[in-house]
Amino acid sequence: MKIFTLFLAAQLTAGTTYHRETIDSLWKSKNINVIITGEVAALSLDDQKRITFRIGDEHGHFVSCILAKNSSQPLLGIKFNIYGSLKKYSVPERGQGVMEINVDKIEPVEK
Repeated sequence: MKIFTLFLAAQLTAGTTYHRETIDSLWKSKNINVIITGEVAALSLDDQKRITFRIGDEHGHFVSCILAKNSSQPLLGIKFNIYGSLKKYSVPERGQGVMEINVDKIEPVEK
C-alpha cells in the first residue's frame, strides 16, 4: 500500500510523473523528474538569495538541492521526500561532474 501511495503522490504532483531514485542512482539515471529520500544535512543561501540544502543518505552520499521560491525551509536532521528536476553538468576545473535538484515539492517522511 505504501508503494502505491508514493506512486499516486508522484502522479499528482503538478501533473508531473516523478521517478523514485536513490542518491547513488542519480548519476546513471536518465530521468529528469525524480523523487529522492534523505536527511537534510546543511542549509545555506546562494548568491541569488535562494535557499539551498544538501540531503544525504545512510551511505554518507549527498546531493545539493535548490528550493523553489516561497517554499517552506526544511529542518536540519529531518528526513524528507524531495520531488524535483535533476540537473547534471560538468565542471572541468573540478575534474568531475556536479548534480543538483531543483525542488518542486518537499514533504517530511512519516515515521
